[in-house]
Amino acid sequence: MSTRRNFFQTLAAAPLALLGVKFAPEVFQLPIGCDLSFCSLELACQEARRLNLGRGRVLAVGPENVGHAREMLGVPGEGYNQPDEACEALQREMFRYEVRDNLPRNVWRVEFERGVIEGHGP
Repeated sequence: MSTRRNFFQTLAAAPLALLGVKFAPEVFQLPIGCDLSFCSLELACQEARRLNLGRGRVLAVGPENVGHAREMLGVPGEGYNQPDEACEALQREMFRYEVRDNLPRNVWRVEFERGVIEGHGP
């Protein structure tokens, strides 16, 4: 039979056990399936503002979407060469992209401060 002291010792240890747990950011899906494009990134940024996810950090793409990301955001560290309002707006929202081999085909993610918006191709 458990005593009151054992019960309270167990309750005191529970928060300590949770200190080592890293909580993953919540992943939200776009309401429609869309490939990586200016319009889909704009939709992702609008969803992030609606959900209050904060500022965009990284556009994560798979190897097959590197060309699209480079076309929209430019080469990392150099930026986009041609002046375009849409490109400048994206660079203000998301300042870099990152290639990840573990992403499934036609999947891209925009990582924000407090969450992730994920898009799937049709």
